[in-house]
Amino acid sequence: MDTTIIQKKIRFQNPLRQSFRHIEMLKKITSPELHEHYKSVVVFTSDNCELKNNTAPNVCKGLTAIRHIKSFDQDIISQSQLDDLVDCIRKYAMQRGFKTDQYHIQNLKNRHAMKIEK
Repeated sequence: MDTTIIQKKIRFQNPLRQSFRHIEMLKKITSPELHEHYKSVVVFTSDNCELKNNTAPNVCKGLTAIRHIKSFDQDIISQSQLDDLVDCIRKYAMQRGFKTDQYHIQNLKNRHAMKIEK
């Protein structure tokens, strides 16, 4: 009996660009005094992913993300600022669900279509 493993390539957004866009959106909706404190961390959770040896420290796989995050050992914003930040994100967050997923997918398709046309 032969066993065949079928490998399927899955396309996904560049996680570094995606993280950058998330931070840029946070900067649009939050207080300017917080902008310098945002840090990007990209975490791959799949056991099947393979990261290059020269990956930046903010690009992690699995539990190494915890070690990276814990390396920031100083509080840089107050609890009050953190509460305000969470409230702000909740205010702009879309309700989770199928419609939101479809809206997000359509936005991605539109954005990538514009890049191709340029």
